[in-house]
Amino acid sequence: MIDVWEKGIFMYHRFVRIAFCVFCCACFADAMFNNLSAQDRKLPKAEIKEYNGAPALFINGVPNAGLTYMTYNSLAKHYESFGKIGVDLVSVSVTSDFSVFFNQPTAWQGPDQYDFSDMDEKMETILKANPDAYVIPRVYMCSPPWWDEQHPDQLVKWDDGTTERQIGRKKTFPSWASEEYRQATANNLRHFIEHVRKQKYADHVIGYHLASGMWEEWFYWSSTGSSDGLSDLEDYSKPMVEAFQKWLKNKYLSDNSIQKAWNITTVTLAAAQIPTKAERQAADLFVWRDPAIHQKVIDYYEFYCENVTEIIKLLARTVKEATNGEQLAGVFYGYMFFSYADSWMQDNGHLALQKLLQCKDIDFLTAPSSYAFRELGTGYSTGEAATDAVRLHGKYYMNENDYKTHLVASQEDYCRISTIRESESVELRELGNMISKAWGGWWFDMGGGWYDEPEFMKIIKKLNEIGEKSIQTDRSESSEIAVVVDENSIFYTGLKKTLMKPLMYDQILNLGKIGAPFDWVFQSDLDIARPYKFYIFINPFHVDVQQKAAIDRLKSRGAKGFLWLYGAGFAGEKSLDVKGCTDLTGINIKMKGVDCPLLVKITAEGAKMLAPVYTDSIYGTANSIGPLLYPDDPDTKVLGTIQGQGVAGLVLKHIGGLDVYYSSAPTLPGSVLRGMASRSGVHIYDYQDDAVYANQSFLSIHAQGSGVRNVRLPKRTDVYDVYNDTIAAKNAIRFDVDLPDKQTVLYFLGSAEEWKKIKQAH
Repeated sequence: MIDVWEKGIFMYHRFVRIAFCVFCCACFADAMFNNLSAQDRKLPKAEIKEYNGAPALFINGVPNAGLTYMTYNSLAKHYESFGKIGVDLVSVSVTSDFSVFFNQPTAWQGPDQYDFSDMDEKMETILKANPDAYVIPRVYMCSPPWWDEQHPDQLVKWDDGTTERQIGRKKTFPSWASEEYRQATANNLRHFIEHVRKQKYADHVIGYHLASGMWEEWFYWSSTGSSDGLSDLEDYSKPMVEAFQKWLKNKYLSDNSIQKAWNITTVTLAAAQIPTKAERQAADLFVWRDPAIHQKVIDYYEFYCENVTEIIKLLARTVKEATNGEQLAGVFYGYMFFSYADSWMQDNGHLALQKLLQCKDIDFLTAPSSYAFRELGTGYSTGEAATDAVRLHGKYYMNENDYKTHLVASQEDYCRISTIRESESVELRELGNMISKAWGGWWFDMGGGWYDEPEFMKIIKKLNEIGEKSIQTDRSESSEIAVVVDENSIFYTGLKKTLMKPLMYDQILNLGKIGAPFDWVFQSDLDIARPYKFYIFINPFHVDVQQKAAIDRLKSRGAKGFLWLYGAGFAGEKSLDVKGCTDLTGINIKMKGVDCPLLVKITAEGAKMLAPVYTDSIYGTANSIGPLLYPDDPDTKVLGTIQGQGVAGLVLKHIGGLDVYYSSAPTLPGSVLRGMASRSGVHIYDYQDDAVYANQSFLSIHAQGSGVRNVRLPKRTDVYDVYNDTIAAKNAIRFDVDLPDKQTVLYFLGSAEEWKKIKQAH
């Protein structure tokens, strides 16, 4: 018995010693792990590279479709359910400073004092639920209240001279022009990334989504204002004034130059001030700002938007430096078609995407799906930025799919989705858009539980599998229509929504119903964009000499038709001048000094040339817009007249082999645009008013109304319905399909066998 007892004691002590050694080794290993450099630990490399005709996400050299799960409600069960269906990319909301909108712990607790435990806890939750997850944290940046108290001269100042507005959890906000704040927040971001790269989860973090401002989306704080253009205006702080003066010095170089441009003999570069609220809200000729009177305001808004991109570029560079250039940096930006930006399209600060696209440190841009046009059947899934311009410059676009589903009780601010079949249709429509444009993006489970239903998760699983396989196909564009837009031209219009909403925003839905895909092209990119057959110039109010020369070259590059809309060429270098309209369009344009609804009635000639458009059908806007700019050219064919004015409103002129159209009214219907595009040789897939998305490998149709569609294909091919696993056609140049109202179909332009041989990228 004694021997047994002694042996037991011996074994016990031996076990304790071994356990202690294991514990010490584990602690030592953990300490060694946390002290290893990022290079020694071989952290993941994420990058954007061209793949199968479009920019694509690569993780450790492997292409990835970029389909992601995002939520504000970090519950393990949601991460787990998406991980089980193969969605291994995750986005999560955290902060490196202070979160204005969410009750997250303050990360920046004082000078050189940080607490990033919120990030650690969320990463632990994610990886326990899905050990295979790769994460792109959405890092919100804003100064904590203690910093604001210590730096009162670096805060946003509103037009009334105050620095306080209650927005979310804060009353004061740092000026984005403040160099002191820029450097501080960049330093905090660097500390945040350094912390992340020392943690056990570091090999699961592949990039950083940089967020700030209203709604995390880099909107100025004045974006909380009303929709009539009379909201609070910012930023009148000392840093903003000084930054504006610096910008003016780079543009004008001398006092004499700015005095001539502004038509103000007393202004100097050293003492120029931000335009007053009254000056910013003013319009000189109905809806227009005249550069002869308000060049000061035009300059300020150009600077104001560029100011946002300057702090973004600094933060993106910080990401690249802190990660040895091996992880991603992206932002919300470029909301040219923002749903709520009726009046403050300029005041939200998003009209400098062209400048941001030149930044080598930015990998991806993102924005939500448009909040309008979400309806089933009549709707059209689209982004809020000029996404094809993003692609042209080699950047990746990530779509925020925050469509509310049938599982969300409150839907007052969106189109109502009532059943799982309706959710299925809009989610498939969204995927069709994303595949055709070669986007990544995330299912935004905003409050959590938006997809939390077994049958719905089966649908998401199928969509994810299709998306993953799609990047192994030819992702090149098939668009033959370019929709040309210009950010700088917008600065020549006032803040109110009278013109810009019907001209730019309302037009989008009708563009989506042409029956053929189109690409957004910046006016400044015409020389580097690929050729198109039909060009729709949405807002070319101000066209410089180089841009005019690029437009003139389009015919030699295969262009067959141009469409010019109201105001084309009206904003000259020094004044508003109708002669600029004539010079740009090649059609004689006259001006009436009146404002009136711009409603065009189609003539018999118009119906004949644009068939099947109907005689006496009407398009345009009831908004009173002035001055009236109308075509008066004997060499044109009058296709429509302006109601109540007795003048032409839509004309066609043949100029040097081009069909050139001019419309005095905006918001042309899809049928009219389809007729013009067809005459220019554009391939039309679907002659109904359906939403159509297409690239070289896919065609998606969302049905507006039930019935048979005669679908035309650009080349003979098999057609396979990848979602329903059915053969739609074999060796066809056209085929018929009977679609129920509000249903979406997604076709692979190839055989079922070809599709089934494709393997997912990872």
